[in-house]
Amino acid sequence: MNDLGDWEEVGSLVFWDASEEMTLPEMLPLPPQWAQIESIDKLVVQVDEFCADSGLVLTNRAGDELTIVCGANVCAMAVRAPFFEGEFFPEFAMERYQRVPMM
Repeated sequence: MNDLGDWEEVGSLVFWDASEEMTLPEMLPLPPQWAQIESIDKLVVQVDEFCADSGLVLTNRAGDELTIVCGANVCAMAVRAPFFEGEFFPEFAMERYQRVPMM
């Protein structure tokens, strides 16, 4: 979470390579159709003169999308995917994010 001033906040995602020394939560493999990613788009939020990398959309060769974005609650993530049945509460309405192709 980044404070931009007053009550203005915007979430950003930070990624790093996992190492064996890190304590990681239990992970589950993705379904096989996610072995071949067709595209990756970064989700960017522009707030006044600031912009934040706030999410990713991975699209597989079947056209299915996996969306990972900062959540509405502080320090939370929201995930939307065909194989995931959890609730999806992004920080902002999806229309507010600009999709920037990365791959």
